[in-house]
Amino acid sequence: MHLLLFLTLFLSRPSDPWVFRTALDTRQRAVVVTLHESVWLAYDAQTCGMYKAWQGTLNQAPGKQPGTEGRLFYEQKKPETPWRIIRNGKEEVPQVVFKGYLMRDTTVILKYQLVLADQTRILVEEAPECFPRKKNNNRTEVKRVFTTVGVPEGVQVALHLEYRSLLRGTDIGADAKWRNESRSKRIFDWGTLTDFSGDLVLNPNALTTLNTSFTVDPELEASTQSGN
Repeated sequence: MHLLLFLTLFLSRPSDPWVFRTALDTRQRAVVVTLHESVWLAYDAQTCGMYKAWQGTLNQAPGKQPGTEGRLFYEQKKPETPWRIIRNGKEEVPQVVFKGYLMRDTTVILKYQLVLADQTRILVEEAPECFPRKKNNNRTEVKRVFTTVGVPEGVQVALHLEYRSLLRGTDIGADAKWRNESRSKRIFDWGTLTDFSGDLVLNPNALTTLNTSFTVDPELEASTQSGN
């Protein structure tokens, strides 16, 4: 049994349905995944990527398009695909096709097809999961497991990511290489937050695991760590 599936058999979801299609934040083809009350994820079926992660809820006021409310952990503001193809040192933006999602017990697998300029087709599957830390309700880990199929020799598949408000440098990590990494710090009287952007180069025809730890209240967490 897949480890991620085994672990999620023991997890409950905060809503039913916990995966659904909707218009959200002006995006007409959003897929919302409610993994846990601490973390909601929103995917854009048009661009084939996660564009927002937040702790909070949905604002579904009558007569208005639903929007997100709460603390924002991750946001890709531009409505463009985050996928890139690197071949012979050159980068291209593939055509992307959302192939739907598959539900297995308490696991969801999102499917994307990347169509290269020469019409080569690569399949990417993504299984997101959330693991709240039992001893610290202020921090939540999101694990995204990617599987690539049909990657030709000499081709790299990269995913552009933009994280904001990371409390520690170790709050993001993966078992694959990065390119075009950029980190910037914002300094407060209680500590610092780091904004991160970069391209995760997925392992070809294999699994890639991306782990990110989100902090609901960074100021409170920083004060706790300092002993105040």
